[in-house]
Amino acid sequence: MALVEDLDDWSIGIASATEIDRLNILQATRVAMLRAVRGLRKPPDYLLIDGRMELDVQIPQTSLVHGDARCFSIAAASVLAKVARDTLLVGYARRVRGYGLGRNMGYGTIEHRRALADHGPSEFHRRSFHVQGKLPFTEADV
Repeated sequence: MALVEDLDDWSIGIASATEIDRLNILQATRVAMLRAVRGLRKPPDYLLIDGRMELDVQIPQTSLVHGDARCFSIAAASVLAKVARDTLLVGYARRVRGYGLGRNMGYGTIEHRRALADHGPSEFHRRSFHVQGKLPFTEADV
């Protein structure tokens, strides 16, 4: 089993809201994963991918549906990705006020949905994401 001290090469890949709008969420996820792979100092011997996705690289790979629940390596990568995303959202919250991004981390909480209804999307919001339901939102809508 690898120890944290042995994990000296990792990378985070990011796709912007604009890229997600242009490509769609699945393709933007693929782009972000490719960026993460290409950001490694040493090419990996093998890729384990969460979900049903294949990357266009010359590296052997396996996709695992619910991989984060089935594989420690994928679960660890999911934690790194979540921490990186939350850190980005805290930074976004400093630039755009009123959405509660530092608290809700961009999830569709009542606070976030009301802010979108009141202020519209910020520069960090996807334009292609549409919330289902009526405005203003109530506790029952969440």
